[in-house]
Amino acid sequence: MRPIPSERTDAAPPRARPAHDGIRVLRGSEASEFLSSPVAVSLWRTLERSCPWATPFQGPEFTLAWIAAHGTAVEPVVVRASAERALTGLLVLVVRKDTGEVSTAGDAEHPHGWLASPADRGEFLAAALQRMREEMPGRIVRIPRLAAGAPLDALAGDLRIRVAVRTEPETKFHAWPDARRGAEAAAALVRAKGLIDFTRGVETGRLPFRDDPALTDVVDRLARLDDSPLVVRVVEIDGEMASASLGLASADGRVMPWFAATSPVWFRRRPGTAQETTSVRSLVSHPTAAAALRSDLRSAARRLVPGAVARALRTDRSELRRKVVVRLRHLRERFWSTSRFRLMPVDGASAQRFDASRRLRENCFEDLVQFAPSESWHTRQWFLSQAAARLGDGALVLTHAEGGRLLHYQWYAWTRGVSRVCEVSQTIRLPSRDATAFDSYTIPEARGRGLQKTGFLHGHRDVAGWPGVERIWGGVLEDNRPSRKNVEGMGARYLCTLRRRCRFFMVRTDAFREDPARTPFEREVEALFRATSRRSLDVRGIEPFDDGDIDLSEPGQREVALWTIADHAQRATDDTGRARLLAALRERL
Repeated sequence: MRPIPSERTDAAPPRARPAHDGIRVLRGSEASEFLSSPVAVSLWRTLERSCPWATPFQGPEFTLAWIAAHGTAVEPVVVRASAERALTGLLVLVVRKDTGEVSTAGDAEHPHGWLASPADRGEFLAAALQRMREEMPGRIVRIPRLAAGAPLDALAGDLRIRVAVRTEPETKFHAWPDARRGAEAAAALVRAKGLIDFTRGVETGRLPFRDDPALTDVVDRLARLDDSPLVVRVVEIDGEMASASLGLASADGRVMPWFAATSPVWFRRRPGTAQETTSVRSLVSHPTAAAALRSDLRSAARRLVPGAVARALRTDRSELRRKVVVRLRHLRERFWSTSRFRLMPVDGASAQRFDASRRLRENCFEDLVQFAPSESWHTRQWFLSQAAARLGDGALVLTHAEGGRLLHYQWYAWTRGVSRVCEVSQTIRLPSRDATAFDSYTIPEARGRGLQKTGFLHGHRDVAGWPGVERIWGGVLEDNRPSRKNVEGMGARYLCTLRRRCRFFMVRTDAFREDPARTPFEREVEALFRATSRRSLDVRGIEPFDDGDIDLSEPGQREVALWTIADHAQRATDDTGRARLLAALRERL
């Protein structure tokens, strides 16, 4: 027979349960007076140090900054318990005036909740929720994320309480010996916000600081405190920001991360993937058991709705119109359209003499997150995702932003042997040591100010100094006269025209050269190309290509290979090298 608990000799001595008879609910002026009282804040900080599950997000600095940042949009509610001139329990709530919802002060991404003495097993929370039902009948109280280790034993069996569990990356305390505080943190905060917004925009399309001014206000208020818990950690490699983290320091000096971001320039991975996963709990207190049951039934019904229908119901009308416009545009292009792209490389030696006294910003995350869609096919998440992938591949982006909006951007990258000309759906083989200029765009409101020309002069001059770059490949659509004027004004040489024609959903691509004039050496190389029946050319050992084969049947590839080989040979000063090159081509063609 199993012994009853009282007969067990190894049973632990019973814990002393705290008494919570003196619980009060403070609202209005009483709550504001409590939150602004230095004595109350001191008692609050003492309770935070003794509470085993406390985090810096439950401390007075963060909570007061959050309430002040939201201003009149929220009304504070304080539930406290005291004994012998000390706080034994504290729960700070806010009533959101737009929805009437009652929740803890803070966001839903970081742990909040209540503070109590170490012996408390949830008795204070149970008593506090009961007093809230009496003081504010009919209201639902939400705690979006409970702190790890917060006890709920005293709430077991209460049909009005619902605790949801989900799996998320675990938030742990860390030691940041190189973190910045005070004036140093304020100086690094601007750059850190830009990188954090960028990485979050890639993942979700939402920018925490740019889309939520209240969050920016909270961080700025914390940064201005004399003894601020806010810490900023910025890691730089070769003068560029590799990662940025924001956190709150606890009383013992440990730091709980708030936001973390890794630059795609250095690491091509999602932030936080190396963290362990844990079960995160949230709590909802309903006024009655029947209300809790109705909430459960509504949640079950929402889960039964197919995902596609639910997404369609949530789709914004402006987003739906944008998708329709994009579909119609694509349909028109596939039905009857013609695109001509002029391939126009710039010599690297001449680019190094460009006047780059006016410069744009390089790889600036603060500018990239200011992108706003200005065309029907633009979306912010698509733009940031493309930027992250390109930066991860080592590309360079030049940007110019004013008034909180990105006005101009353009990209440079190594060719890596292959370049995709999306405007005409063609792929061409280029020397891997050369560079390409691509995706230059200025919003309509900022055109005519010379931003593209400034970017070309700055970018071409800097990229021409990359090791081994002999030419910078680029081009422009034939009907884009302003951009064509800027490209031709830099001394770009016309090579050929790549064309894409679509007739009744049938696509044809080809290439031609408007001016067939050739140098003597080009004519010799062209004769070899015309005489051969081979569909590919082995370029191993043939400068400026490194190795592999060139597909001569690809539209435009003959012109590119012919001109590139001839241009490289023209740089040689002796005729012996050119003769050797012709001999190698004859052997392989």
